[in-house]
Amino acid sequence: MEEWTSDLTSSFSSVFSQEDVVRLLGVFENFGVGSTEDFKYVEADDLAKFLKPIEVHNEEKWMTPPQ
Repeated sequence: MEEWTSDLTSSFSSVFSQEDVVRLLGVFENFGVGSTEDFKYVEADDLAKFLKPIEVHNEEKWMTPPQ
């Protein structure tokens, strides 16, 4: 597992189920995210087509990538 996916998995696991974390990582990879640096370009509006409204809200809390 790449470093950025490990960091996000750790962050998201406190809010999402493991199944949802895997699904979110797939969405980010489909967007072309390949590093923590790329993650900063993903906005909540980008995720609205792929996630339920409450998931988008929860994900917004974690939009800032881990340092």
